[in-house]
Amino acid sequence: MRVKPFTFDGYPPGNHDFAARYASLDPPSRDAFDAMLHVVSRAIFADVLSQPYVAMTVIGHSDRQDLPGMTHQQAQASEAAAARDRAVDAWAWLSQQISTLVGPEFDGWEENSRKVTWSWVSAGSGQLVHPDPVGEDQRLQNRRVVILFSHFEIDA
Repeated sequence: MRVKPFTFDGYPPGNHDFAARYASLDPPSRDAFDAMLHVVSRAIFADVLSQPYVAMTVIGHSDRQDLPGMTHQQAQASEAAAARDRAVDAWAWLSQQISTLVGPEFDGWEENSRKVTWSWVSAGSGQLVHPDPVGEDQRLQNRRVVILFSHFEIDA
């Protein structure tokens, strides 16, 4: 099985617009990501005995919430909500792109595909790139979405 991570960082505070993060990718990274979307679409088209099999995990991350006056619980809730919103928006975008690739005859692939599984996760601020960020550049790296594509093919 091969796992290919794609990281989309640089979210402004409170922002969850995945399409903007995708648009900001450099061309080689965008090409690699698009190629992985085609692997997913190929799996949806495949019959039960052919390949590949794909698992997608969308992980939303947030920066630490350091606003003065917030309780620990309020800060955690804010971090979790930001990460969740990023993951949900990224999944919606990803699902739409894949649906466009496979066409209307595969409507409902998200729930019906025998070859593709998916999930999204809100990591909150539990996996910071910079645990003690110094400046907005490091905070932008903490605010991110990571998409893990796992795929494998069975040798005939």
